[in-house]
Amino acid sequence: MMETLHKTSPQCVMVWTIPRNLATVFFKCLSFVPDTRIFYEPYLGAFQVRYECKNEQIISTSTGIDSSKLPYESNRFDNYRVSMASIKKQLEEPVDNIKTTFCKDMSSAILDHLDMIPKDCRHAFLIRNPYRVLPSWKDKIVRNVLMHGEDQIDHVDFRDMTRCQAQYVPPMYGYGETLGLFHYLKQNCDELPIVIDADDLQNSSASVLKQFLDHFDIPYKDSFLQWDSGHEFLNNWVASKQYISTNLLDGEQGWYQKAFCSSSFRPASPLPSRESLTEDLRDVVDTVMPWYEELYSYKIQP
Repeated sequence: MMETLHKTSPQCVMVWTIPRNLATVFFKCLSFVPDTRIFYEPYLGAFQVRYECKNEQIISTSTGIDSSKLPYESNRFDNYRVSMASIKKQLEEPVDNIKTTFCKDMSSAILDHLDMIPKDCRHAFLIRNPYRVLPSWKDKIVRNVLMHGEDQIDHVDFRDMTRCQAQYVPPMYGYGETLGLFHYLKQNCDELPIVIDADDLQNSSASVLKQFLDHFDIPYKDSFLQWDSGHEFLNNWVASKQYISTNLLDGEQGWYQKAFCSSSFRPASPLPSRESLTEDLRDVVDTVMPWYEELYSYKIQP
């Protein structure tokens, strides 16, 4: 008698973060862990389309076509056709030969839609010192969103971006939103979310990655610390076709290009000095540092 095969529900691990936190290189690393699948920023795609359409009065409350499955095209979904409800359903559904689903997304994208978090999922947070995040984030906003040249970076006030580019820069610069989500999950989940600091991931990669995988009952191997440079791993990512194609077309200036071309974690560079930041970024650092420091107090130790 032929054995009947049953699909099983893999554990779903949500990794919450903000831009420029090394999450992409972290997820490239996780791509080579056996029996896993990767979802990359699906909630962010639905959130940004919802924001843009709402402002243009194209739609008022819909996030797109609420299909029962994500509209794949070789593992690519269309931001303009996907809804948060369909993302949630897909992350909860049984799947063959997969033990763990890792989903990387932005805390700010889900904070007002907490009912869209997949049920029974587990949670992690990847954080990074704002002295590292903010200059890199501002650079990408100026170059890739505003389409200005490098000579204009110092003339753009990052504080204005929460108003005129709010779909990219949330009101509390991601740090406040991340802390708010952490507090919610801390109060409403059976286990405390695990917190990783990006500097630790760079400087103590083996220890941090092993603790992360152990936490989710995934066997660790030293071989996970090295991987092939290049984009081939993207074939197995469930990701926005807009995000991936735009990055590849942007070449060296793409949001994720360094991470896509990486082959390992590199040691963290010296922390930028306060004096090296523009006045607007110094002000933002002062705003967000208490939020970062509270999250930092929960991080795993390398």
